Amino acid sequence: MGITIHYRGRLNDPSEVDAVLGFVQQMAVAKGWSWTYIDDWDGGADAQAARAAEDNPEIADNTALKGFVLEVDSKCEAVPLLFDASGYLRSPFSFSEACSAEKGDTIAVKTQFAAPEAHIQIVELLRELKYRYIADLEIMDEGEYWETNDRALLEKNMDKLKMHMDFLSEALQSEHCKGLRDLTPEGIARKLEQMLGKGPED
Repeated sequence: MGITIHYRGRLNDPSEVDAVLGFVQQMAVAKGWSWTYIDDWDGGADAQAARAAEDNPEIADNTALKGFVLEVDSKCEAVPLLFDASGYLRSPFSFSEACSAEKGDTIAVKTQFAAPEAHIQIVELLRELKYRYIADLEIMDEGEYWETNDRALLEKNMDKLKMHMDFLSEALQSEHCKGLRDLTPEGIARKLEQMLGKGPED
C-alpha cells in the first residue's frame, strides 16, 4: 500500500544496452544516487534464474540480466533497470513463469515514504529513457506526476494516502480490532472495509 510507479518496456535496440547503462550511470552520479551493477550476460544466469530455466526450458536463453539497481532515496524502494538479452526490462525476481520471457515484467517501485523529490527524479529518469532508448516504455504513476508534471498534485496524492494509512493504523490498534484474531480472512477483510468506509473524508 502506498504511491507506486509501475513501468515496463523493451529497448529499441538491445545492442545499445551499454550506451543505455552509461547514460543511467551518468544520471545517477549527477543526482548522487548509489547503485548495484549486475552483469550476468557474460557469466550466465544466477542460481535462481537457472532453476527457473530448468522448470521452463523455453526461457533458458533469456535468464541473464544486465543493468543497475538504483538507490534513489533511503525511504524509497530500489529502482531496478535490468535488461535481458532481448532488451526487456526485468524484475530481479523474474522468470518464475514462462510467459515472463515473452512479455517482460511490470516493475513496481513504491515511493510513498520518500520525499516527493525522489518520486519526481524517478519519473524524470524514466521519461529520459523513453525519449532516448525505450520508445514503448509504459508508465503507470499512482502519484499522477508522469501525466501532469504537477508537483502539487503528487504531494496531494501522497498526503491523502498517508492520511488513510494513518487512519487504518490507528483503527487497527483500537478497541474495535480486538476480535480480529478470531475471524476468518474473509471476516477480517469485511471488518476492515467497514472501518475504512468510516475513514477520513477525501
